[in-house]
Amino acid sequence: RLIIESFQLPTFYNLTRLELAFYRNYVYPSLGWLKCTPILRVLVLCRDGMQPFPSEWFNAAEPVPLCLREHLKVIQYKGFQGDWDEIGMLKYMLKNGEVLSEILVGFCRLTARNMKKIKKNFRRMHKASETCTIQFSRLKKF
Repeated sequence: RLIIESFQLPTFYNLTRLELAFYRNYVYPSLGWLKCTPILRVLVLCRDGMQPFPSEWFNAAEPVPLCLREHLKVIQYKGFQGDWDEIGMLKYMLKNGEVLSEILVGFCRLTARNMKKIKKNFRRMHKASETCTIQFSRLKKF
């Protein structure tokens, strides 16, 4: 697997929407990579159902990226499978996304019972933004 670190990329000062896809080529961005997008407002993550989500995706000890604290309003996650690392990443986003208004989670391989547990877990999580909503939907095809 290759983890793209922020020092490998320039700063994208005008980027407000970013779509990242994780497919069979094993290339994943790290959360530190978001430091390169200081005014990002919309983040779309697409996960290939075949690949494990990398536990290295974020380091909670690092400073929270500016875009997450001050600008990121929408996170859309397609291909959610309920892995602990995925839940941990979304929990981090909820805890630190001070202006988040919504998180949209699309899943396709979860049972109704597992989805109910995950939804209950998310309802209990601390949110930095009191107005943030979390919506789950079943994807027909991914």
